[in-house]
Amino acid sequence: MNNERASYINLIGTVEANGKFRFEKLMPVDKMPQWPVMNTRDLLPAVVIEFQNKAGEVVMRQAIGAQAICMHPPLVPTATRPADVYIFGGIVPLPADALKLKIMDMQSVKAEFKIPSVGPRLNFKWTASAKNLKGIVKLTWKAGHPEKIPLTHTVCRVDKEGNWQSLTLASPAMSAEIDFDKIAGGSFAIGIMTTDGFNIAKALSPVIELPMKPCTPIITSPAEGAKFKNGERILLQGHGYYREEKNIENRWLFWSDNKEGQLGPGREFDVILKPGKHTLTLRAGLPGREEETSVTIMVEK
Repeated sequence: MNNERASYINLIGTVEANGKFRFEKLMPVDKMPQWPVMNTRDLLPAVVIEFQNKAGEVVMRQAIGAQAICMHPPLVPTATRPADVYIFGGIVPLPADALKLKIMDMQSVKAEFKIPSVGPRLNFKWTASAKNLKGIVKLTWKAGHPEKIPLTHTVCRVDKEGNWQSLTLASPAMSAEIDFDKIAGGSFAIGIMTTDGFNIAKALSPVIELPMKPCTPIITSPAEGAKFKNGERILLQGHGYYREEKNIENRWLFWSDNKEGQLGPGREFDVILKPGKHTLTLRAGLPGREEETSVTIMVEK
């Protein structure tokens, strides 16, 4: 298990026009994204966050943007007619010596958090086998905090470069069902990321090898169940997607119809079909990595 203090934290909350404050989310972040995360309206005072050390000294103070999200009636907010609810949010550095976090508006402290000096404890032991690398697999782990702080957990795919890609949303549950048929193939480990909001515990499974997935075919036109008039041109439009490479397939695309056979290759073209019910199929992918998907349409007489 690897236990570390977060480099950044993501704060999200809401403030109502009457001053009611609601803190929604506090999550650790490994890297700072490209700014801006949220625009700040000129007429809205920003929410201020303040970090203090053990002696109560301020080690960092920073404003976070606030933005109107709900107006009733739906009017543009002004200084004399504010919106009902403002959302604030941002990602800020977490000072190494900070032990307290305060969230304030221009009048008072709205929330206060003690930053734990120690992190969560996490125990995850799972070994892959031929049986549990197919379909839906339930993963379980054990976790706790010396200071009895509530924890959230995220299951991730961890590649050989050490990149953690979330497979689940953060949840307090210490189990999750993972569909290995939908995970990109290759060499990787399954990782559990557990946090108290400020500190992160990570645990990894042994490295597993998952076969490369076929190209995923996607039909964007026509829609399932669409109806067309006799003689009307029908737009066939689609592409493929390779999960491992995160690439779009625009070349190896082949269309067919259950009644009229092969319709042709390509990402986009028009056809005219005879009256009746038709099942249109798109096959996408390089040889050896093809996969098909279909939609059913109706051409009226």
